[in-house]
Amino acid sequence: MMGWKMVKRSSPVCEVKVEGTWLRVPADEAHRNHRERPKRCPCCHGMVITAGSYTSEPRISLQHRKLHDGCRLIPRRFNGTEALHPEALA
Repeated sequence: MMGWKMVKRSSPVCEVKVEGTWLRVPADEAHRNHRERPKRCPCCHGMVITAGSYTSEPRISLQHRKLHDGCRLIPRRFNGTEALHPEALA
């Protein structure tokens, strides 16, 4: 008989501004503990929001507030050349 192993999907990572410093945290932690803090994409530094999928297996995802074609984390828009977001958060 084969044993089944549950695989836990890892949460995407974003950066959260805490006391003036950008910290890299999993999106589920950012969603749970830092809802009101600014969040940015770790690749392009564009503003992101966390969004929940509340199904049988809750999952948090990241969404860019404004899409652009220089972020590899937006596969459907990525043009192949990484670039900071035009409205990158510093």
